[in-house]
Amino acid sequence: LVTTAHGVPLESLEIGQKRVRHMIEQNGSMLKVIEVFQVVLPLIHAYFNAHRSYFLASSSTVQTGTASNKEKEMIA
Repeated sequence: LVTTAHGVPLESLEIGQKRVRHMIEQNGSMLKVIEVFQVVLPLIHAYFNAHRSYFLASSSTVQTGTASNKEKEMIA
């Protein structure tokens, strides 16, 4: 049985290192997802705030297949 200077078996140390490496790999990909959300979510929030009146406007008549006045304004 080979041990370190502190009496810890090398085999258990290697298993621990593998676990730590695996956790770092998993958390690394999770951090990338979090970074994307930190960029995308504020952009989506700003978009909806800028177009709030369009999304909250209620049409008195249902018009299918035609653009609303707000949509026509946005294109013009």
